[in-house]
Amino acid sequence: MLAGLLLPPGKLGTWLRQVAIVAAVIVPVCFMALAVVFYIRPSRPVFFDYSVNYDAAAALYGQGTSPYQIEAAYSFPLPTFFLYWAGSLFGHLEKSSAWVLWWIGGAILWSGCAIFLLRSIAPARNIRERDCLRYACVAIPAMTTLWQGQTAVFILAGLVLLHEALQQVQNRRAFPSLMGGVGLAWAALIKPQLALVGLGLGAWAILAWSQNRRKVAAQVATLLAAAVITATTLIAVSLVLPGGITLDTYRDFITQALPKVAMPSSGLSVVGSPAFTAASIAATLGATDATVTLVSNAVTLVVLAFAIYWTLRRAQRPLIEIAAGWGVWAMVAPRVTWPWYAVWCLPFFLLAIREALSRPRATFRLCGFVVALCLLNLQVDSLLVTLGTTFLLMMLLWISFTEAPSLEDKTTIEPHTAVESTEHH
Repeated sequence: MLAGLLLPPGKLGTWLRQVAIVAAVIVPVCFMALAVVFYIRPSRPVFFDYSVNYDAAAALYGQGTSPYQIEAAYSFPLPTFFLYWAGSLFGHLEKSSAWVLWWIGGAILWSGCAIFLLRSIAPARNIRERDCLRYACVAIPAMTTLWQGQTAVFILAGLVLLHEALQQVQNRRAFPSLMGGVGLAWAALIKPQLALVGLGLGAWAILAWSQNRRKVAAQVATLLAAAVITATTLIAVSLVLPGGITLDTYRDFITQALPKVAMPSSGLSVVGSPAFTAASIAATLGATDATVTLVSNAVTLVVLAFAIYWTLRRAQRPLIEIAAGWGVWAMVAPRVTWPWYAVWCLPFFLLAIREALSRPRATFRLCGFVVALCLLNLQVDSLLVTLGTTFLLMMLLWISFTEAPSLEDKTTIEPHTAVESTEHH
């Protein structure tokens, strides 16, 4: 893909980009198909993350015990464990078969989200842009997410609902606001840090209200209220329904699961957030767990301060860009920043790549996105590399969604895009 971007406009560059797109799909699909044929057996272990969540779901819904008795089970009680329980056909599938079914269902959901976002954002203006947008869809680490048995694809589905609602928010209709609230609530229940997207939208709405754009601010407020009501209602329903989640389950999440998530003492090296890195340094210096947590929380607040400043500088930008950007901030700000969380950042990648293609030095920015996607997929077992990956992603976010290019900038990039727009096969 890098070669296809760096070569001068022409058929060879186009061909290389299209080969990259096909390879990004075919290689992992073949790998997973071969795993089904030659590796996966009832007697063999499945990937650790999926195994943990499968066992936790079986404990909660099959045995009526706390899911947090399973080592390394850290998810919020609702709806994550129910998704794994439903994916096992409510306990009727053994673990390896349920794992494969998880891949299939997740792949269908991922494909649907990618197709919807491509059509929603806008048709590509030329072949180069089309290739870059498609590559972002297939190179986002969704395959890794499915293989490991993670839920980031389900979060992406919630953020796609939010994306569609925000596109309609100017129409002053109740349904889009409700739909967006449901999507945001769904994402935040799976990973509570996605509530930061609501924080970003709220900050933008306050700014819009102060600038007398009160209609759109009221719509955002309605959306956020719908998210709070939806989340509260689902939690209440989970307590009323017999079997499964109880008040003790939520209490165990707060007292047992949260304090253990991504602690440096666990020896992790693929968590690349600034907060985790600072916590690791503090732990190396002999700090207690309480001090380590305090350090990581302080760094998280610093990153969120930058996120608020980022939002204030984009007061006139579309809401879909603000929400997409805060999806990235929700990934990089907390201590828990796994590479596969980038799956839910697909709206940001598509919007930012499309904007980059209208800028001077577009190739330089596009190469940055390709390198970021590469590093996120590789999941290098090195804290220095993962921290660098996170900073690269933050840099791409920081330079995205700025003011529209000047007339001079447009003329400097027009000849490049015009050449490739004439290429057809």
